[in-house]
Amino acid sequence: MPRFCNKTFKRRKFGSNKDSSASEDLKKGQEQPASIYIKNSSSKSKLDGTWQKRGHTSLNGVVTAVSVDTGKVVDAEILSRKCSCHFNGNLHSDECSANYFRNSGGMEVEDALRIFNRSEAKSSKTKKSLGGRNRLTDAEIDKLQRCYGLAIRNNSGNLSAMKQAIWAIFFHKISTDLNPQHGLCPLGDDSWCGYNRSKLKGDTYKHKHNLPIAIMHCIKKVFRHLLSPELLSRCLHGLITKLKVLDLLNIQPGFYTCRALQEADHARIRKAEKAISRRTKEARIKNRQIKCRQEDDLADDPSNPSYGSGTDHAHIRKTEKAISQRTKEARIKNRQLKCRQEDDLGDDPSNPSYGSGMY
Repeated sequence: MPRFCNKTFKRRKFGSNKDSSASEDLKKGQEQPASIYIKNSSSKSKLDGTWQKRGHTSLNGVVTAVSVDTGKVVDAEILSRKCSCHFNGNLHSDECSANYFRNSGGMEVEDALRIFNRSEAKSSKTKKSLGGRNRLTDAEIDKLQRCYGLAIRNNSGNLSAMKQAIWAIFFHKISTDLNPQHGLCPLGDDSWCGYNRSKLKGDTYKHKHNLPIAIMHCIKKVFRHLLSPELLSRCLHGLITKLKVLDLLNIQPGFYTCRALQEADHARIRKAEKAISRRTKEARIKNRQIKCRQEDDLADDPSNPSYGSGTDHAHIRKTEKAISQRTKEARIKNRQLKCRQEDDLGDDPSNPSYGSGMY
């Protein structure tokens, strides 16, 4: 067997090492923007393409995706229109270097589309966002806030019980059917923990309320901040405001945040006022109905001395109303008749009631 030339030997030996080294560099370039994304909550990439020669007649083109934050290459895609395989009649070989068969001007768009579609399989997309379906939605955030407030108010004056109640919320949300963690949750029939209630009754409980473990690990830092002794010591009286929480977390609220909190307070006040007025109205209506029902029962009782008086009074009122209506109609009719007679007398020329020099 003839021996490999030096050029071919080096290409075979070092080609795979170069490819693995390049892939590792790309992976590092993808991981660094991901870490910056977690800190700054924003990560951007820009794409740019080039061709082997000027104009849109080149057979080869390449597009690179560069991170705006780090300046490192995140991904790259090479397209070629040149077919370097060998033909065997009308049959085309599967081992072909051509991976693009349209015009050269569309290489940049095609490369960008391929990089974007491939980004979901890259390590830069392995970390999903915190929000979304079955994740940390607005409803879940509101529920956690309410539970945190209840843990403070129900354990006012007891710092250790307050900490235990707050950690019970965390472990309750991280529990699964295979790994239930409800040791800190309250016991009894009136417990808010459905697992402990089902365990007391002997029923099976399915964890439908839990959040993914990755989400809970992300918000565990928030729980630790909220469990700081400095913060909870100010909540021992059972009252805490969101502005104080932000201040203790070293978060400076802006103008719109303060305005939104004020609007939320006003909305709660308006909601409470509407609820009070509605309940007061319902109580008045209920008392009126009870009173009318009692009067009807007394009126229908034969042993009552005033039995039948309610019916008599109703007949009397109806008769008086009918009489007053007939009296009113007769009075209107007489007035109309009198006006008509006066008009007829005024139009009569033989009537001496009006004339020149009579007054």
